[in-house]
Amino acid sequence: MVVVYKISKFIHIVDIHTMQTFEVDQITYWKDPFKALLGRDRLTEFIVLDIEELDTNMNDSRAAIKQKFKQVKIQVARKSDFGVNDQTYWINSHLGGILNYNDTVLGYDLNQSNCIELDEFKHEKGYKDNHPEVVVIKKYYPKYRKKNHNRIWKLKHLEKQEGPTAENLMEEAPKQKGKKKDRG
Repeated sequence: MVVVYKISKFIHIVDIHTMQTFEVDQITYWKDPFKALLGRDRLTEFIVLDIEELDTNMNDSRAAIKQKFKQVKIQVARKSDFGVNDQTYWINSHLGGILNYNDTVLGYDLNQSNCIELDEFKHEKGYKDNHPEVVVIKKYYPKYRKKNHNRIWKLKHLEKQEGPTAENLMEEAPKQKGKKKDRG
């Protein structure tokens, strides 16, 4: 199971267990296309409670460095259950370069997903060995942070001038066409 983190001329994927990044070109993809297990509509909000750094050899590819991928083990709790129950998950994540405590992240809760492809994947041999309960996809930046970031300058507007409007021009256009027909 891999995560698609970028689509451009290539499909950029990262394996969250080994931290290796790959690029799939269009010729390779169309020879053997693959289907996504879960889409954006299945993302769930989680809160990061704890972060532990791992001593692993990460892929030193340019893509991994540019995207700030760093493998860490994080403890997350579902935001909707936060304070209601004590269910937390320890999972590996590729977002160690940008995550902090109490950050909100978006991820797939594989235990609560109802997906036929995922059920078939669960029954394959070897799935129980590395069963991720949650797969973190990206860090979530709440909208209220954007609202509080006000500009210190105001956008100036030009004064509106009186003149022909679009409605006036539309009314005059049929009259001119009618006059030409009367002459001919």
